Amino acid sequence: MKRSILMSLLVIGAAVAMLGATLAIFNDEELGTGAIDSEAIDLKVDGADDPLGPIVSIQDMGTGDIVVKGPFKLCNIGSSDGMKDLHFNNVQDFGDGINEPECEAEGGVWTDPTCSGNVAVDDISNHIGVDYQQDDVIDGACTGTVVWLGKLKAIESITHDIGPLPAGQCAELCLSFHLQDVDNRYQDDKTTFDILFTLHE
Repeated sequence: MKRSILMSLLVIGAAVAMLGATLAIFNDEELGTGAIDSEAIDLKVDGADDPLGPIVSIQDMGTGDIVVKGPFKLCNIGSSDGMKDLHFNNVQDFGDGINEPECEAEGGVWTDPTCSGNVAVDDISNHIGVDYQQDDVIDGACTGTVVWLGKLKAIESITHDIGPLPAGQCAELCLSFHLQDVDNRYQDDKTTFDILFTLHE
């Protein structure tokens, strides 16, 4: 009896194995396509893209002077709302000539027209304060709340969040520069820098 059961199981196993070899698996595939259209953010400053050129140029700034530049018109011409940022990069100081008062303040000896023995002090960006106002512009003058950023050299390469800019909208921004706490060592000194406006989601 055990033998006949074993034989029956072997026959059934062989039959299943033969069926498995002859079975066909039916399938069907359908291919669809997809498309994703991303939103766009596009910032224009005074209606232009890079390069903007020198948007801030201040000549003969004296101690205690406050010079306001702008308003700059920032527009989001894209289809997505964004956040606008302000950056000051590549701040570089250098002497742009020397005169007798500067020479002597730097410990030098002036023999017209040259200075000798002085230790040049060329860090005027540590003495230029920067702030901004935005959106409250009346007759071309900025009247909004003043937001202090800090001294130019100290705020270099820092991202300053200056608020939202919805799609299709514009904002106006003024920048103020203040020359503070300087003496004769800073006469004829100069600083250059890049101003970068960015817009992101």
